[in-house]
Amino acid sequence: GEAATAGDAEDAGVIPTPVLDPAAYAGPLGDLVRAIEPHTEAAPAAILFCCLTTFGSMVGPGPVQLLDGRPHGTNLDLFIVGDTSSGRKGTADNRAKREMYDVDPEFMKANVASGLSTGEGLIHRVRDATTVEDDGGQKIIDPGVTDKRILVSEEEMGVAFRRASSRESTLLLVVRQAWDSSPLSTITRKGSMKATDTHISIIGQ
Repeated sequence: GEAATAGDAEDAGVIPTPVLDPAAYAGPLGDLVRAIEPHTEAAPAAILFCCLTTFGSMVGPGPVQLLDGRPHGTNLDLFIVGDTSSGRKGTADNRAKREMYDVDPEFMKANVASGLSTGEGLIHRVRDATTVEDDGGQKIIDPGVTDKRILVSEEEMGVAFRRASSRESTLLLVVRQAWDSSPLSTITRKGSMKATDTHISIIGQ
């Protein structure tokens, strides 16, 4: 039966695919996944989590849940792991994006990005305005970004991790700070940038 199959897989050093409790599919997103499931090879759990991450990114930094006195927003970092080419990781993300496009097409056009390579690059995507002193006042030299929501979608997360392994890379530090919705900043020889009130989510494969 199923138990024997799972046991054989564990004995062989293979981790069986986890099965979500049916309660995970509660609500409109669960209904959506059930409607999609018969028409795709992607794993239902992967579609669900991609939808949750995308929708949470759309929602923005407003709603929070206080846990132990610390606010937690709707931004998520999701990593989908599966066999190369046959794991249907990209299929799950693509199906979620297609459905979420109907929810907020402007967000999907303007706030979804890829190419996660440096901490500085991520900060630049959600940077605050930059001003300088000018005749006793402040002059804006970079208006910055007003919409601080961004969904980073990476088809090859391993590439980003390899870039982050260099001693000079700040990528992992910035990703961790972004997860906590902490102010982001960087200081380089060319100047400095900061980003506050950000709402960064990541879907990595």
